[in-house]
Amino acid sequence: MLEDLPKQDAVAAALPPDPAPGVRRRNLKRLLAPRHVAMVGGLGNIPAIEMLRASGFRGEIWPVHPTRHEIAGLPAFRSVGDLPEGPDAAFLNVPARATVDIVRDLARRGGGGAVCYSAGFSELGDKGLSTQRALVQAAQDLAVLGPNANGLLNCLDHLALWPVQSHRPRQMEKGVAILSSSGGVLFNYPASQRSVPAAIMAAVGNQAQIGFPDLIDVLVDDPRIEAIGMFAESIGDPVAFSRAAARAADRGLPIVALKTGRTSGSAALAATHSGAMIAPDDMIDALFQRCGVIRVQSLPELDETLKMLTVPLRPGGRKTVALTISGGEKALILDTADGLAPEFTAFPPQIRAELEDQIPEYASVSNPFDFNPYYSGENVLAMDNRPALERCFRTVFSAGYDIAMMLVSIRTDDAGGAPPPGDIYT
Repeated sequence: MLEDLPKQDAVAAALPPDPAPGVRRRNLKRLLAPRHVAMVGGLGNIPAIEMLRASGFRGEIWPVHPTRHEIAGLPAFRSVGDLPEGPDAAFLNVPARATVDIVRDLARRGGGGAVCYSAGFSELGDKGLSTQRALVQAAQDLAVLGPNANGLLNCLDHLALWPVQSHRPRQMEKGVAILSSSGGVLFNYPASQRSVPAAIMAAVGNQAQIGFPDLIDVLVDDPRIEAIGMFAESIGDPVAFSRAAARAADRGLPIVALKTGRTSGSAALAATHSGAMIAPDDMIDALFQRCGVIRVQSLPELDETLKMLTVPLRPGGRKTVALTISGGEKALILDTADGLAPEFTAFPPQIRAELEDQIPEYASVSNPFDFNPYYSGENVLAMDNRPALERCFRTVFSAGYDIAMMLVSIRTDDAGGAPPPGDIYT
């Protein structure tokens, strides 16, 4: 699907005209990289303020509380109306019933955007839907993430609108954007050890106003974003999503989506979690295919795909070679890859001849390639003969494949430690 990304002109042409960028879009950019932040709430915001400080945020931080004079060592303002100016960003950690009025005050004050951490809106069904509608009406052009949104992290611009001091912030120059319907899923990325270069992490919550299409549309303009990953219960407005995805495709910016709600049971659960209205899954598949969105089926697959897309060199095609030391694993590789992108083409005759000259006489050349080394030996292809192994690998890689993978076991000592120095697997 990667090679389909630049070919989306027909998709964009078939969509309704893109409206001129408005105030809300500019306000979303203010929210993502603010000059000043209002932290609305009581003592529960102390960890959030400390998280913001730890992120390296260089702007002004304005706590807002009607009765407290100081929060986290900072002077508190009694109301949004008392702030020096409309804040570029606000973090709202207040009950649902108070959120609507505060959002209205922020909009009147000329604020940029807000993260609404509070729950108690459309995810409750009819009794919360009216409150959410009032929130949207009050927001006007204020860019509102949520409600029921866990937070927003921007490691590119030193921003943390995050409810807890949960991790050591990192500063990055480029990376991927993770957009999530689930705060719990998003919560894992800042401390992840899976090497996913998560630079921006945004919870969309109920998508009452700002959703996946709006964030994608703005992030497309940022050259520091190398890919976008989505954990989505609902994609939001399908026309707006299609338009944003087409813009991403035109730029060559991959979107990788893990879309839940494939079954009636999971769709019902999504409605109670974020109030999501779930479209039939075959429609989602068709839309993703049309717009060049890469769909995955699990969180590990989402992570590994994003990692693959952010390595310095992306594959130029699908020609794949796999190396293994087990004949049985060759069949497993082919079975796993069936119907997917990799194409296991045969080695060119010259490369095949060179490999046959290197491997043991009982081995054969194929793709996937079981190079079948001896366990030990100085003048043969063996596991403890590094020069011979390197020669074999270089011969394989010289065949001009787009993707090369190796499937081997990792040996550790009895205590579960790292492989010993000099072990070929290191």
